[in-house]
Amino acid sequence: MFVVAADIGQARDPTAIVGLEVTAERFDLRHLERLPLGTPYPLVADHLDVVCDAVPSGCELVIDATGVGRPVVDLLRSKGRAPVAVLITGSGREALNPDTGIWSVPKRLLMAPLGSALELGRLRLSPGLPPVETETLRRELSGFFREINGHGHTVMGGKREHDDTVIAVALALWRAQAALPRFLRSVGSA
Repeated sequence: MFVVAADIGQARDPTAIVGLEVTAERFDLRHLERLPLGTPYPLVADHLDVVCDAVPSGCELVIDATGVGRPVVDLLRSKGRAPVAVLITGSGREALNPDTGIWSVPKRLLMAPLGSALELGRLRLSPGLPPVETETLRRELSGFFREINGHGHTVMGGKREHDDTVIAVALALWRAQAALPRFLRSVGSA
């Protein structure tokens, strides 16, 4: 199974795109890139098409639909793609809005599979990834924080650093965690 995920940015944050190969044993990060700042949304959608089409067995596409991500979701849907759209929230519970087809996922739940994969050593970075992107991911991970604010809510994000690649990897792992049991059942019955 393969999951492509993107944290959409444009003016201040770059769009981060990851490709994750998923097996029962581990998650192999096979693709990692950031698009140049200012990349227009139609070009982002076109590029995501190219990345998805490069996966020989097909893939699930997950897009952060928070803020500027929604136009890219709309563009992809208009082109016949069916991305899993995720609105990252500060609290609440995970839920699919049947009217919009967009998932609401609290950041703490989105980040949980990433923390687990790192802790258990199940996330591997492929050696062929661009070194500059690998270093960016490592830097973002080391600067990522989690704390409880004065209102008792969990706050997460990058300190003095963007968290675009971290969010893209978290989106891919969140989707992989949900889809893996279904995928393994389909492989077992084939």
